[in-house]
Amino acid sequence: MTEQLQHIYKTLESGFYGFWVKRWRTTFLVILLMIILGLGSAMQIPKESSPTIKFGIISVVTIYPGVNPEDMDTLVTEKIESEVKDIKGIKKITSTSSVGVSSTVIELENDTDTTKALSDIKSAVDKVSLPGDAQKPLITEISTDNQRMFSALLYAKGSSFSPEYLKEKARKLKKALDGKGDINTVDIDGTADYELHVLVSKAKADALGLSLMQISQAINAFNKNQPLGNHSLGELSYDFRIQGELPDERALADVPISTNGNFIKLGDISVILRKLKDERIIRE
Repeated sequence: MTEQLQHIYKTLESGFYGFWVKRWRTTFLVILLMIILGLGSAMQIPKESSPTIKFGIISVVTIYPGVNPEDMDTLVTEKIESEVKDIKGIKKITSTSSVGVSSTVIELENDTDTTKALSDIKSAVDKVSLPGDAQKPLITEISTDNQRMFSALLYAKGSSFSPEYLKEKARKLKKALDGKGDINTVDIDGTADYELHVLVSKAKADALGLSLMQISQAINAFNKNQPLGNHSLGELSYDFRIQGELPDERALADVPISTNGNFIKLGDISVILRKLKDERIIRE
């Protein structure tokens, strides 16, 4: 047994590990040198506090002003989907058609070359035959360079708070966060989009001999900007115009309407309501 142990010891001593064990001082120096070189290399590696992260998601947004969701679906969204769906590497396509806006989000497979896929998608979208009034589709790769890092949702339970109240709270929150700490910018999404509805009293309009066409013409005449042209002063050129758009319902109610040589206010024969636009149709 003792001879076997001695044989094993001599075998180990003459091998690779035995060399380093017998020369333990050299071993410690080599290990120390490796640690120093490793720390030096680690300190020289470039570091970013906010590195760019690519998610393999590409967004295609097309603006077609004034078009209802159903027509937007047929004229824009379905055409884009049909053109890009056969591109290699696409995992999922999600589309949304709303009033005047078509949005298509394309999710790629994990092993897909995002740069090549982005180029292929751009080429495919360029082939889509869109209506003449539609704007050129905006194609964007989603990454941490162009996307928000955190989102805060502000909502009201039930009908206890109006959209105007929430919008004002969002503005205060933005003001409190802007420029604080490492925050670069704060954007408010989902802001309320309103329309002003003029409900004319038929009895009052008939009594004054006013038609809806006359009332509409009066509103249009007072709700537009008037360009005055470009004028030069010395070496500088300036564009002048008269700002005539009505800012709110109070200004709209004060629009004068001529009737039988006299003038009345629009608010005297109508009720003006501010209504929230909510005509979206989402298809996934």
